[in-house]
Amino acid sequence: MPLTSCHDQPEWKDDALGNFDALWSILDEHYCFFSYKDVDWQEVRTRYRAKIHKDITSRELFELCSDMLKELQDGHTNLISSYDVSRYWIWEQYPVNYDERLIDEHYLNFNYHRASGIKYQILSNNYAYMYYGDFASGIGDGNLDVIFNSIAPSDGLVIDVRSNSSTSASTQALYSTRRDLPTTTSQPPTTTILSRLEGECITTSQW
Repeated sequence: MPLTSCHDQPEWKDDALGNFDALWSILDEHYCFFSYKDVDWQEVRTRYRAKIHKDITSRELFELCSDMLKELQDGHTNLISSYDVSRYWIWEQYPVNYDERLIDEHYLNFNYHRASGIKYQILSNNYAYMYYGDFASGIGDGNLDVIFNSIAPSDGLVIDVRSNSSTSASTQALYSTRRDLPTTTSQPPTTTILSRLEGECITTSQW
């Protein structure tokens, strides 16, 4: 008895139109924010597909597909080739809002601890400060236990993730999983998170 698949597996020609259709279809099936962003993906396909001609080069096709992806205005949706990476990194247009030297000199006085990817210290006002500059720098439960036990006497905590190319969700998980740690203060400490784009406070809570 022959076996059949439950789903058709589309096949595209290995040419400009085929590669374009493959990219468009993958996004069409898996991207979930078309309605939220009010993007007419079918209209986008029609508009960009009409620009493909028989003599288009691979680099020209790459640029065309990159421009199509930019219609999504999504910094996490990129096209990668051997010579470039398409991107919609809107944060590159913002002024730099984090000066490591300023923090180290005027707030930490060049006196701080470092556990894996996190720099931390209790400041002179008895607020703890943590800087996590790269979520790609992994940190384990043991590191977090050491950090949070060390800053337990503080009256609050500032988690600084500015100049970080990732999202704030990992930082939410970072402190929310440690909210039950004992502290040595009479009042529940507060936690403030500084985000990476404009330095605004995005979260303040007790931990």
